[in-house]
Amino acid sequence: MRGNCELSETLSANQFVDKCFTDFRAGILEHKTQSIEPFTVFTVIKAEGIDPMTRLITDEVHRALEAVTEWHRDYKFAHLLDIDETKLEIRRTSPDSHILYERPRGRAIWFPALFTQQPKSDLHSLSCYHNNLVFASLQVESLGSLVSVVAEDIRGGKILQGLPQPLHDCVKNAVVHLSLLYGGSYHTYRSSSPRTQLEQNLIIEDINEVRKALDWTPLSSAKC
Repeated sequence: MRGNCELSETLSANQFVDKCFTDFRAGILEHKTQSIEPFTVFTVIKAEGIDPMTRLITDEVHRALEAVTEWHRDYKFAHLLDIDETKLEIRRTSPDSHILYERPRGRAIWFPALFTQQPKSDLHSLSCYHNNLVFASLQVESLGSLVSVVAEDIRGGKILQGLPQPLHDCVKNAVVHLSLLYGGSYHTYRSSSPRTQLEQNLIIEDINEVRKALDWTPLSSAKC
C-alpha cells in the first residue's frame, strides 16, 4: 500500500480494509463513528406441535416473537400490541398462519406451513427467504447510514456538489437504490420490510433531503 507521503507498507487483506475504512471515515465523512442498535432478522426453521392451518397464535408464541425482535429482558411481562399492528404484508397467497413480525429494529419470520414440514433436499424456501430479508435489511442499513450522514451535512450548510466526486456518486447511487426499494420497484427486491424499515428509522427524511439537493422530487408516502 502506498500513501501520499510515498511510504509503502505490507498489509494483510484485513489490515488493508481496516485502514481504508479508517481513512475514509477520518478524511471524507469527518464524523466520529458511534454504535447503533443492531437490526436483527430471526427465522424459525423447525418446530413441533404447531398447526400450520391455525391463523391465531398463542400468547407464548406472540411473546417469543416480541422477544426476538425487541430483545427486552422483561418480554414475559411486556404489554403486547395486537398482532395485526405488528405484522407486515406478505404474499397474498401465503397461508393465513404465516406472519412477518416487525418491530423498528427487528423482524421475525413465523411460517408454520414451511417449518413444520419435512425438509426436501431441493427445497430451501425458508433459508432463501431469510437470506433475502437479511441482505435487503443490510442494504437499507448501510446505504441509509451513508445518506443520513450526508443529509446531516447538507442541513449544516454543506453543498452536495462540493463532495469529492467518488463520494458524490456513491450517495447518488444510494439514494436511487433506496428509492427503488421504498417504491417496490420490479427492478429490485420487493418486500414490505425495507419500506417499513426506511419509515420507522426516519431515513425517508434524509433521502428526501439529498433528493432535494439533487433537484429531484421527494418520495411520496403513497404505496406504489
